[in-house]
Amino acid sequence: MRYCTRSIRALITVAALSAAATTRAAAQSAQAFSFQVSGLYIGFGGSAYSDMSSGAGAEGQFRYTSGAMSLGLGYQYTRHTMEGEEGHMSNSGAFTEPRYLFSPSSPSLASSVPARLGLLHMSGIMPENSNGGTVNFGGGILARLTSRTNLDFGATYGYTRFSGGITGTGSDLVLRAGFAIGLGG
Repeated sequence: MRYCTRSIRALITVAALSAAATTRAAAQSAQAFSFQVSGLYIGFGGSAYSDMSSGAGAEGQFRYTSGAMSLGLGYQYTRHTMEGEEGHMSNSGAFTEPRYLFSPSSPSLASSVPARLGLLHMSGIMPENSNGGTVNFGGGILARLTSRTNLDFGATYGYTRFSGGITGTGSDLVLRAGFAIGLGG
C-alpha cells in the first residue's frame, strides 16, 4: 500500500509539473517569440583574470517561449581594461540561455532560473586574441508591463576559460537589466 501511495503522489507531481510547463507563465511574453535588449555588466575573477577590470556593454537576444520554459539565442559585447595597459579589450560572442520561469504568485512578477553557455572572443590591447567560453547558472525576475513587453533582471555566476592572449580559467559574474518585446500574434 505504501508503494502505491508513493507512486500515486509521484504521478500527480509529474502531471502537475507537465501542466505547469505547458501553461504559458503570466509574467513571460504572451507571444511565443520575443526580442530582448539588455545592458550588461561582467566581472571576471580568478588568477587568470586578476589584471582585467569589470566591464559594461550590451546584448541582444531572440527568445522562444513554450510554457514555463524558454530558450534565448543572442550576442553579447562588453568592454574591459587591463591593469597597467592603455586601451581596452572587447569581450564578445554568441550565447544560448535556457530559462525556467516559476509559476508567478502575481500576474505581473515571476522569478526564473537561467543558465548561460557562451562562446566568446576577446581582442584589443593584447598582441594575441583569445577565444573561450563560459558556463553560468543564476536567477532572475521578470516584470510584465503589458501583454507584449517585460522588464528582465538577472544575474548568473559561473566558470570561464580563455586561451590565446589571455590564458586560463576563472569565474565570471554577469548582471543584466533588459527590456523584452513579444513578436507576432
